[in-house]
Amino acid sequence: MYTLDVSVPLQHFYEGVQVCDKILKGHPDVLRVTGFGHLGDGNLHLNITSRQFNADLFKYIELKMFEWVASVRGSISAEHGVGFFKPSFIRFSKTPNEIALMQNIKKLMDPNGILNPFKVVP
Repeated sequence: MYTLDVSVPLQHFYEGVQVCDKILKGHPDVLRVTGFGHLGDGNLHLNITSRQFNADLFKYIELKMFEWVASVRGSISAEHGVGFFKPSFIRFSKTPNEIALMQNIKKLMDPNGILNPFKVVP
C-alpha cells in the first residue's frame, strides 16, 4: 500500500481521489485508490493498494499527485509533516522565500540543530 498525506482546498477534496485514480488507471499492479481525511482542514489521506511494492511506482505517484496538489494551491504535507522523505518536494507547496523564512525561524529557535535534525526544513 502507498499512502499520501496532503492538504487541499475543500472544493478539491474528493477530486484528489479521482485524479489519483485517473493517473493510475490501467496500471497492472494497482488494485484500488481510496481516500479519507478531515473535511475541516482539507487533510486528504490517499491510500493506493497494489499487488506488490514498487519504488518507481511510488515515486511516480508522489510526483504526479504533488504536481496536482500544487496546481490547486494545496500542501504536500498535512498532519504528518515533511519528515525525512518529503524535503525535496516542499517546493511544490512553498515558494523559495517561504522556505527561506522557515529555515531562518528554525535557526532562530534551534541554533544548534538538535531538534528534529534533517527533518521538515531542507
